[in-house]
Amino acid sequence: QTITRRFELQPAELAVINRLGFAVPARLEVPSYAYGYHEIFQSQLPVYITADSIFHAIFASHKTIVERLEEVRLSPMLAKALEDMHCALAAAAPSYPPDVARDLDLYLLVARRLIADADPPRSAFADATVEREAGELVARITDARDVATTTLFGRPRLIDFTQYGPRGHYTSTEPLQRYCRAAMWASRLELNLVSRSSRSSAPGPAPDPSETPREAIAALALADLADRGGAATPVADLDAAWAALAGRREDVSIAQLIELHAQVGALNAPDTFDKLKAAIGDRFHRTTRLHPMPGGSRDL
Repeated sequence: QTITRRFELQPAELAVINRLGFAVPARLEVPSYAYGYHEIFQSQLPVYITADSIFHAIFASHKTIVERLEEVRLSPMLAKALEDMHCALAAAAPSYPPDVARDLDLYLLVARRLIADADPPRSAFADATVEREAGELVARITDARDVATTTLFGRPRLIDFTQYGPRGHYTSTEPLQRYCRAAMWASRLELNLVSRSSRSSAPGPAPDPSETPREAIAALALADLADRGGAATPVADLDAAWAALAGRREDVSIAQLIELHAQVGALNAPDTFDKLKAAIGDRFHRTTRLHPMPGGSRDL
């Protein structure tokens, strides 16, 4: 009777309760679990705690913690690491093949422009073509509308630009949207080391097992820039945070690339890629298709 009086239950609602044992009247909807529990408590009514309300409380608190961690700590850390690597590029460039130095200029410029809040960064070599290409890539990433074949690092590759659209709590603020896009670029736009069944992000229906030496050397050079620019430790901290939030990584880390670089030696020698492939051997197999891959690509 107390519940009937408090909620002014109607005959049709009482009939449902008598038949099923419960009813969920749309007219009694509340804006949140907290509001509903408070209302029931204030009315001195029996309280039934559901599992989904507990999960919701965990999710809500976790969401707030992650937002604060990303906006206050991880986003500035990522921006600074990218800046340090990009600033180290001009001095390090003589140690790299020219096309690799240009590739890293473009890769890092795109990442820095995605996370920058004002005054877009410029090419490390004042290369107008790199700046134009970076602008086009940033526009497509921000638009986040299509899956398209794009020439990058000397080869055509399939890029799913839709994955760069901020979702969930990343839509709440502009800084989080910028961080989301930059973090996605830094963690998902891959540099193919060895091809095995097929090079990663290969367009077309058929696997393409041909190697990508330019891209592989660029990966080693990127790790070298992290080492030279003092960004290796912040990158490792980002790795640890992202692993805690999203699960273990499926690719080769900057720390592992630094170790491979030590085994390979000079990056502008004619046999650099052969040494790298030998150093990798049968290690670093993927278990998940993180990138668009042709059907039949089994050895990732």
